[in-house]
Amino acid sequence: MMQPNPRIYRCLPTTIFKIEKGFTDPVWGKAQTLHLYQAWVSEKKRKKTASGTAKIIWNPDVIYIRAYLEDRHIFNLATSHNGKTWLTGDVFEIFVSPGEPSPYYYEFHVTPNNITLNLKISYGHPPVTDELFHRYSNFNSGLQSAVRVLKNNSGKDKVWEIVAAIPVKCFSGVSKIKSGWRWSFSLCRYDYNGGLERFDLSSTSPYTRPNYHRLNEFNRIEFVK
Repeated sequence: MMQPNPRIYRCLPTTIFKIEKGFTDPVWGKAQTLHLYQAWVSEKKRKKTASGTAKIIWNPDVIYIRAYLEDRHIFNLATSHNGKTWLTGDVFEIFVSPGEPSPYYYEFHVTPNNITLNLKISYGHPPVTDELFHRYSNFNSGLQSAVRVLKNNSGKDKVWEIVAAIPVKCFSGVSKIKSGWRWSFSLCRYDYNGGLERFDLSSTSPYTRPNYHRLNEFNRIEFVK
């Protein structure tokens, strides 16, 4: 099956900018586009899901992610930071795995109402219990995010767009990113369809199962000059 995303994503550099102005940074126009899809379903059986794309840019101190997510029913009922946002509505999820020497990988969520979640997860132990979830979410990453919701001419939901800024210093053992480094990452979403009963999953990664914590199937990223 043909993969829509590059084997190694070449991440372009930028300067630090205020998150509110993140939608207009000119580097986005040059950055490669990543497509969210369902790799675990054969192309023949894959149903049509709402389109989603994303891009990543960087500087030594911050990783920036921008996502453009088509959605006819945009909502999330979350009201407080570090809740289980994937159970309460639409959410965009960012996974980052710096690899050695860090003993952790990281998960960040942004909802359409700009509620966030940060998790610092021990390798081999995804947050499958409430105890682990609360332990991993006791973590302040410094994540910043901005969201805007676009509607069509009839006033109905059309797209929600995200810019997120992750401070590099939140990654254990890392102070600054250097050009040429390669990490692993995955960009994912839960797209609820008008209520909490039905949702679609999609991701930039070539997962063989619908499980976003399969680290060996994450995308690869290289920070280039």
